[in-house]
Amino acid sequence: MVALGASMVGCASENPTGGGGTSSQPPSIVGTWRGHVQTPTLGEASVETIFTANGDFSQLTVTPLPPYQLGITGHYEVDTRLKAIHVTNQQPHPEVYCPAGPASCERPPVPARQDYLYTFLDNNTLKLEQPGCTGCEITYSRVTS
Repeated sequence: MVALGASMVGCASENPTGGGGTSSQPPSIVGTWRGHVQTPTLGEASVETIFTANGDFSQLTVTPLPPYQLGITGHYEVDTRLKAIHVTNQQPHPEVYCPAGPASCERPPVPARQDYLYTFLDNNTLKLEQPGCTGCEITYSRVTS
């Protein structure tokens, strides 16, 4: 999640929310999640991700240096068999990022699709890892269901 789109959910899914939280099913991913991640160039970033029951997600990543906010919206699917989240149709907000003023403007590096492996550490703690990316993991705490 680093951020879902900035750093670091295609596959068939039995249930896009990942289950209902019973002992035989993992907790639901639906809700608001907050975490922090150390980025190599921008320092510690705060990340809030919202997964909705209809398969949409939104995310806001805030970094202190330079003060910067990146929002991302898109769709997700949970593949409980692979313990994977597939995010697609990611759109950055703002669409243009100017780190050192108008002459340095560029589109934020947000790919259209990304895959993450997930682990529920408990019902209210979610860890996402991006396969093949060293240091691209974030642990979230549930804020709301």
